[in-house]
Amino acid sequence: DTNCFPYGAGESALCLHMSRINHSCEPNAIKFKHGGGMRLVALRNIKPGEAVTVSYINDSSRMQPFELRKAHLSSWFPECACSRCTSDLDDVRCFRCSSKSGCVGLCTAIRSQQSISPCHECGFAWKDNETEAMKLELEASVLAGFQQLEQAAPYLGGQPEVFVPKLLGLVEMAHEKLAPEHWVTAALCEYAHAYHAQIGKNKKAIELLGDWFLFWEFHFGFTPSLQEAWNYEKLGDLYSAREQHLEAVGAYLEGIRLMRQIVPQNNNSCKGIQRK
Repeated sequence: DTNCFPYGAGESALCLHMSRINHSCEPNAIKFKHGGGMRLVALRNIKPGEAVTVSYINDSSRMQPFELRKAHLSSWFPECACSRCTSDLDDVRCFRCSSKSGCVGLCTAIRSQQSISPCHECGFAWKDNETEAMKLELEASVLAGFQQLEQAAPYLGGQPEVFVPKLLGLVEMAHEKLAPEHWVTAALCEYAHAYHAQIGKNKKAIELLGDWFLFWEFHFGFTPSLQEAWNYEKLGDLYSAREQHLEAVGAYLEGIRLMRQIVPQNNNSCKGIQRK
């Protein structure tokens, strides 16, 4: 089972060649079911002699930090050896530069030291260990709040007067205290977008989904992604519901552009966006 791929409802497939492809949290190819078999597509130019890699976890899991990715991958191996997982920088845990010079650069969590790197733009370094620790505690607090809200959603979902302020408060705290490029900010925005779309608050849903795109483009925009394509489809739906038809067409076209780099034009997902 370790080398099998999901293949339809309750089914799995063992492929002679594709099952030998290794995992990377920064893959250069993608696999998916197509017709009566599996399809492998390069996400970028692959150099001669470079190993072909795919992600064993989905895009939502791939955008998470090291420890959570490690937990998702534990059924395959105890440690991932890809470039992201062997780096001491936990790349999606980004913090605003604290320099008073007005720098808009970012600092990144350092796993081995439980600390934060100097700013990647201006080089500002955290000199106050207490302030640095407070920033990491704030990060843990935002994450805990998000997880608690997810667990409470089935009970608070019918009480928007309670649920929505808590959710938006966490989004605002993540933006202000962490950074839009931090993974938990993006996860909160995607979660809040879905809730606002569900209750018909499409303008706010568009704004929140835009924040998710900011994160994704910053960290993963160099390769096409089905997750990004699907979110452009959602963005098109939101614009369409607001009768902003030009914006809707633009979002759908971007979703089609991304999807065509991965799946055949006659794929059902691709045809679905084309119909819209």
